[in-house]
Amino acid sequence: MKVCRTFAELLSPSVYRISLALAATIFFGLTFAPSAGFSAVDDRAGDKIVGYYVSWAAYARRYTPRSIDPARFTHLIYAFAKIEKGELTSGDSTVDAENFAELQVLRQRNSRLQILVAVGGWDGSADFSDVAASDFLRQRFAGSAVAFLRMHNFDGIDIDWEYPVAGGKDGNTHRSADKDNFTRLLEVLRNALDAAGREDGRRYLLTMAAGASADAVGNLNLEAVSMLVDWVGLMSYDFSGAWSKRTGHNAPLATDPNDPTPGAALNTDSAAVARYLAAGVPKRKLLLGLPLYGRVWRGCDSRNNGEYQICDGPARGTWEDGVLDYQDIAHNYVTNPGFTRNINHAAMAPFLFQASSGRFISYDDEESFLCKLAFLKDNGLAGVMLWEISADREGTLVDLVANELREPH
Repeated sequence: MKVCRTFAELLSPSVYRISLALAATIFFGLTFAPSAGFSAVDDRAGDKIVGYYVSWAAYARRYTPRSIDPARFTHLIYAFAKIEKGELTSGDSTVDAENFAELQVLRQRNSRLQILVAVGGWDGSADFSDVAASDFLRQRFAGSAVAFLRMHNFDGIDIDWEYPVAGGKDGNTHRSADKDNFTRLLEVLRNALDAAGREDGRRYLLTMAAGASADAVGNLNLEAVSMLVDWVGLMSYDFSGAWSKRTGHNAPLATDPNDPTPGAALNTDSAAVARYLAAGVPKRKLLLGLPLYGRVWRGCDSRNNGEYQICDGPARGTWEDGVLDYQDIAHNYVTNPGFTRNINHAAMAPFLFQASSGRFISYDDEESFLCKLAFLKDNGLAGVMLWEISADREGTLVDLVANELREPH
């Protein structure tokens, strides 16, 4: 049975429940529109394979940077540094120094590998609003970022503010002015990095991770932002999770017309990509986020194999309730005869269900990744970002991505 559909099919009114005119507008914008601000020397589509490495992988996961195969990536991003008194500083003093040293050794095995440091994330975005609101703190932060990159031989900084204006972890500071202040912060960073690059004889990268929701798009000046950053990493996952009593798909490529969730047509990878391109992000500056983890619920109603059913809450995960590493899913659930694998062909999303316990697992595998990579290539996107690589320690999905897009060497 055919699983991957063309982009024209993904954008049909029956799938998105949108008008023919809007479907045509998005389709032609994605497929035929030129990428403003790019020249013939720009990287070709799909050439970036960006993997996030998380500092805490060095603890219980026992996955340190020396475990990474650098030949599979064009870029690695270390998560996370933090903001302290307006300055960029180490996020985990226990493991960062050793991790940084091991990352540098990877360059010996892939001389083209570029290594960035991410700042922020879900737990580290509380101070962004204050820093971005003050010209003094913007300058202070930019200066400390340059010093940090130079000290640790990083090639750039990835801004992961979750999220400007609204959303993110409870207790984060927000302002309505965050939208404009974020652009100002990036302008100061871009200028500081360019000045440092001229002095150092290299080009420092400035990148960002961005939420996939319609609200996230509305809270960013994306046309202006995209002129300042080297790429926008689209967090095209977490559309459903155990925060909801009803099961859904973590990262569906397209809309299932049978999904009863309010706003389901907006909560897909293809819809998120369409939003970002329509907001002014050039396609060759947009990375499609691919999750190396799944979401799991317990006590779900058995109707429809647990799909779109009410549950009792998150089930036990690999490291935290409600979340399973891909490697854990592949070894302990896909092979478990008590679980049945299904695939929603409309959403292009696989899932597992165990009727006896009511456990429902939404995840990605080789089949769904191949569809997403085909979507990416068909529409000229810049490449992929993978969150996060310790969840696929054996490299099953990472290898597939590298083989489908390109080998760095």
